Amino acid sequence: AAWALAVDPDERFEPALASALPALCDDAPAPRAYTFALREMYTDRHYRVDGVWGQKRQARLLSLNGGVVAPQGDLHLPWSAFIPAGQLSHTDYNLYHLKMITPERRKARADLYNYLDPERRMQRIGYDYLADDAGAQLEQIPDGREFTPTHRDDGGLWMPEVPVSP
Repeated sequence: AAWALAVDPDERFEPALASALPALCDDAPAPRAYTFALREMYTDRHYRVDGVWGQKRQARLLSLNGGVVAPQGDLHLPWSAFIPAGQLSHTDYNLYHLKMITPERRKARADLYNYLDPERRMQRIGYDYLADDAGAQLEQIPDGREFTPTHRDDGGLWMPEVPVSP
């Protein structure tokens, strides 16, 4: 394969990306990776846009023509860490992240990362902000840019439970 589209089970792309992929992946000189606006879903139709939330982007369409490398680091590695360094190009397409879709999921995510990185070595700002909804500003997904398949709750939190301390 010359390209990989990296996506986690709790993520969705807007359907228009499917028809754009051939042009993005043509054989012309291309960037090493394409980025997408990461939309942290807070409801089935709304994502957060204030603070760091409105600035997040993820490289997910990765050129494999330069090979694959063993990434350095522990947590929070971007998918682009698996390819040699190179140019990133931004797209206008959205990547919807469903792991934050309920307050319970946001708290579980913060608890998990606080457990895995209690000294905040891998993220200096820590993880409590993940569950802090104070001042949250949400935008509705524009018509025609909905993600697919639609969200169906799995009855769990898509992540391991944090071990209970003795």
